[in-house]
Amino acid sequence: MLIKRESIRRRRNDGLTMVEILIVIAIIALLAALLFPALNRAKKYSRIVPCIANLRQLSVAWHEYLNDNDGQMPADIANMVAVNPTVKKVLVCPEDTTKYGNEPEFHSLGFKESYYYIPNYPGFRTAMGAVDPDYGIFVCYVHGKRVNHGSPDPEPSLDWIGLVLRLRRDGSVQHAHVGMYCSQEPGGTTNVAGRQEWASFTDAAPCQGEMCLGFPYSCNLYAP
Repeated sequence: MLIKRESIRRRRNDGLTMVEILIVIAIIALLAALLFPALNRAKKYSRIVPCIANLRQLSVAWHEYLNDNDGQMPADIANMVAVNPTVKKVLVCPEDTTKYGNEPEFHSLGFKESYYYIPNYPGFRTAMGAVDPDYGIFVCYVHGKRVNHGSPDPEPSLDWIGLVLRLRRDGSVQHAHVGMYCSQEPGGTTNVAGRQEWASFTDAAPCQGEMCLGFPYSCNLYAP
């Protein structure tokens, strides 16, 4: 009888109590809460890496164009592709799940493209170079967030806010953040209009006058 009681007592001592089980579950939950954000950040960055590789290859092609044209920048993507057709292979961001992030050029040029090249507006590049010699030449918006800014006829290229991967003239890839901007309406009212091209390609200084291209006001509602 004593042996049997001792055996029952030993089995009870060997098992986990409910309190101990709850402590183990709590520890596992705490570790999961600590690890999941880090894993999510790593997963998000892993989706950015191929895009950065594309941008670096575009930097090589861009500098080759400059070397072959006495330092003259290509006016647009079509100029680069005409000289080096292989550029088309790196113009699509692997994360781009839209009808290609740069829809206007996709339709006008006839080939797939996710990236935006520095605009060739009169004086735009000169003004930007005066405040930021290594201003961006290519940007990718599709790692950010797409929003509807309320326009009855929205231009897809203006719908992205948040993270922007910016390839700069020196070959570096910068992580920038761009929000929505507002346009000045008759009578002094403002209207949410879209991204500011100036802010997309540099954050060295605020845009000046006509270089703001109609979007001089930041909209806090859409701040990245």
